[in-house]
Parts: sequence; C-alpha cells; structure tokens
Amino acid sequence: MGKTGLVLLLASILLAGCVATAYQPLAFTGGYKDTKVAEDRYQVHFEANGWTSEETAKTYLMYRCAELTLSLGYDSFIPQNMTMEHTGIAIAGWPESDVEIVMFKGKDTPNAVIAADVIKELEPKIRR
Repeated sequence: MGKTGLVLLLASILLAGCVATAYQPLAFTGGYKDTKVAEDRYQVHFEANGWTSEETAKTYLMYRCAELTLSLGYDSFIPQNMTMEHTGIAIAGWPESDVEIVMFKGKDTPNAVIAADVIKELEPKIRR
C-alpha cells in the first residue's frame, strides 16, 4: 500500500469514528453486549461513542432488553440496577449503560415492562 492509500485508510477510520453509534452488537464504534446471569436473568450493556447522546444510549439499552426478552421466548422484563456512566477522554465522555433484567412469561407480572410494547415504541428511534 502506497503513501496515498495509507492516508486514505487512516482518514476513513477517523471519519467512521465521527458518527454516532448504531444499534449493533458491540464493535469498535460501540454497541450492545449481553451476559447470562441465570436462566431468566441477563446483564445487558450498551457502550456508545462520543457522538452518541445519553438519551440514545438509554433507548438502545432498553430496546436491546426488549429484543433479548422476546428472542428467548419471554414476554416481559423488570430492569434492575440500571447505571449510566460517561467514560473516556471526550469532554462529555462516552455514554455506557448497564442493566440487569429478570424476564417473565406472560404479561401480567406486576411492574414488568411488556417487551413487545417497548419494541413498538422505540423501533422508529433505532438506527442500524
């Protein structure tokens, strides 16, 4: 690769980092990650870059909770111990959020969030 090719490659990498994090599995520019805690309990993490708002990070986190719940055959979930931090060296930092969810079958569990309702409400805000 010549000098020009290397400069173009570096420029494209830098420009790719100037875009808000998309809704995606965790990658170089951010995304979500799930960790199984128990059969009906998961830790869900969303990590964003400096061009992603805290509101978007929370939206993507809740969307992932709902998506995961439905994909595992459950209907609702209760979020517990939600945290939002700003890490990194940017002025505002990079939003990172975590939540543990307990999932339930059926839609009649008190205080549970109906996963299908979350998907319907948040889908227009998801950028893939």
